[in-house]
Amino acid sequence: MFEYKNQVLTALESSGECSMGGIDLDQRLFTYFSHVLRKKHRFNPLLDPQDQLTLRLAVSAIKTHFYYDVQSRHAKIGHLDVTFSNGKRIRESITQSVFEEICRDMVDRLRVHCTTALSCLLGTRYNIQHVILTGSCSR
Repeated sequence: MFEYKNQVLTALESSGECSMGGIDLDQRLFTYFSHVLRKKHRFNPLLDPQDQLTLRLAVSAIKTHFYYDVQSRHAKIGHLDVTFSNGKRIRESITQSVFEEICRDMVDRLRVHCTTALSCLLGTRYNIQHVILTGSCSR
């Protein structure tokens, strides 16, 4: 939590965990789709570094799709449509509710950190009007 007064930004309170960022959400999606590809398509993207990269880029795009479209209330399904190094094209999807479920523990941990930071300021003279969650590049 910060106070901005007289063109000075002062840290009042902070709380955080480094394993709850965008890369971590990507890893959850990567693990989910790796499992789906192995089970449903009998294809293991972990055997080829190029296939791993292809899948990582695709799941990052799905995460971005959910992030921006959730804000406008349109995202319900994220689509994976990739062609791997062997020429195999695979199309799969993930619902927003499944995405939220595989990331639920991360969101729950985030709630704890927000509550901790806010509770430290309760009863102080500060009138908290906005909370901005930041990533590792701003720590």
